[in-house]
Amino acid sequence: MDAITQHDVSLMSALLLDGMDLDTIGDKFEIPPSDVIQHIYPPKQFIPASLFESRSRRGTVRLGEDCIEKRCSRCRQFFPIASEFWHNCRNNPDGFLGWCRACEIDRVNARRKELKK
Repeated sequence: MDAITQHDVSLMSALLLDGMDLDTIGDKFEIPPSDVIQHIYPPKQFIPASLFESRSRRGTVRLGEDCIEKRCSRCRQFFPIASEFWHNCRNNPDGFLGWCRACEIDRVNARRKELKK
């Protein structure tokens, strides 16, 4: 398939609401399941399918109900890949730090407290 149109996105959304799984929808539109969810619920940061697949095998990302979720390497909880939950990091391929926003704030506060002593 050449390009996904808005009509295709609405069809994918309807199929998902009817209970069809992401793998089947991806097969019908010839795109990976991670791209299906990103087309239906567009994130601010698009995750390439190859990055999603490699991290999915390691268990650090998963498909949530309406988005792709990333696991914090410190607290091991999954959060949506969005600025509300992660600090930005240019060096990381997905654009966000490995620790969630709450864990990073705890780390910074502990570091400041340590430096004051």
